[in-house]
Amino acid sequence: MGGGWWSAVRRCPPAPARRGRTPAVKRLPRLVTSRTLEALQQVTHKRAHAVVYGHPPDEGNAVEVVRALSRRYRGSISWFVDPGLMNSRDAVPPNVEVVSKRSLSAMARYLSAEIVFFTHGLYGDAMPSPGQTFVNLWHGDGIKVETDRAGAGRPMHPAHFVVGGTSLLTHEKARTFRVPESGELVTGNPRVDQFAHGVPGTFWDEVGIDPQRPFVLWLPTFRLARGYGATAGWSDTSGDEHELNRTMTGVAEHLVAAGVQVLVKPHPLDAQPRAIPGTNRVGNAALARSGTSLYAVLGQSSGLVTDYSSVWTDYLLLDRPIGFVVPDADAYSRGRGLNPPDALHWLPGRHLDSPVEALAFASDVRGLGDSTAILRHQAAQRLGLVRSTTAADDLLDALEARGAFTVSHTLAPRSAPGPATDTSLSLRSA
Repeated sequence: MGGGWWSAVRRCPPAPARRGRTPAVKRLPRLVTSRTLEALQQVTHKRAHAVVYGHPPDEGNAVEVVRALSRRYRGSISWFVDPGLMNSRDAVPPNVEVVSKRSLSAMARYLSAEIVFFTHGLYGDAMPSPGQTFVNLWHGDGIKVETDRAGAGRPMHPAHFVVGGTSLLTHEKARTFRVPESGELVTGNPRVDQFAHGVPGTFWDEVGIDPQRPFVLWLPTFRLARGYGATAGWSDTSGDEHELNRTMTGVAEHLVAAGVQVLVKPHPLDAQPRAIPGTNRVGNAALARSGTSLYAVLGQSSGLVTDYSSVWTDYLLLDRPIGFVVPDADAYSRGRGLNPPDALHWLPGRHLDSPVEALAFASDVRGLGDSTAILRHQAAQRLGLVRSTTAADDLLDALEARGAFTVSHTLAPRSAPGPATDTSLSLRSA
């Protein structure tokens, strides 16, 4: 992509920095690794090689890019994982190699790759060299404020392109990560392709849900995050830590009484337990055991209950009822903040803050009406929602049109058969 890109990035103003999350003593090794790799990138010959890294490893955008590359990319493919995880060998395509992110082998592949896809950066803020293309897949189009904590010198996650499913929120991501407007790829979040994947019957037995009856997923984002790796925990709000569970307990009671099953999927970073009476729970381990994904389960659901999470912008593609549980809206707005600031005023569904609203939502979920369809359509139009069911392939096509595959030269056509036909593509905890 060349040096002209970095000149354009420097002209993009940085977003206000958030408070530091990681102690300086833990950041030092990361900084040394980043700068060393950055220097080596300038002199390493680039090969027909693609690297994909998602955090967590089963993050849907990364998984679907691995699938699409396995069908169409003519070079070698490396799927980077964090230490402590191993691959399920029968699920990973045979032309994809799973490599531990911290290994010397991974770093060598990273240095020589012509294209690198990531969700949260790889080795700090190392800048790509000429001949490389960096693609920030991120993890959805959300209304939570994202800030560049890298300071004025360079972006937090240097990339030529940032990917999203809505024109409005993709533009905000590009501004935050200092990606030029020409690098905004509004092709859809690749994970939405999983909506059409089937769910094995063993999954429903494990989580205690009858798929023949209406059910909703409650997907709350975290307020208080657990630390992971070298990153310390943090809080996005100073509100009552138990208020969300108390409110959802009342909502779930009314939904269950109205004949709607509730399946709870806590956020992987959430430090708070989301044990709600009368509901069923599912975690990443259960999804992996059943060989399915969260978005495949969402594709079978009758509705969604959430809050500030990015999941609802993707769920708009299904055009099904969405309910919002946001009892801490003021505290969250004062804490992490919302972008756009008025987002809570045009959400595509009901605020489930009373028995009347909860029961009206249950009626919609049960198919007895669709009282909020207009809200969904208006929100989709405001956001500039991309209605694609082949987002991963659309992304690869957009990158090819922009000259990203300079070493491998071209992609195989979409219709080419490939090895990644098993919907259970996943990584599992060791």
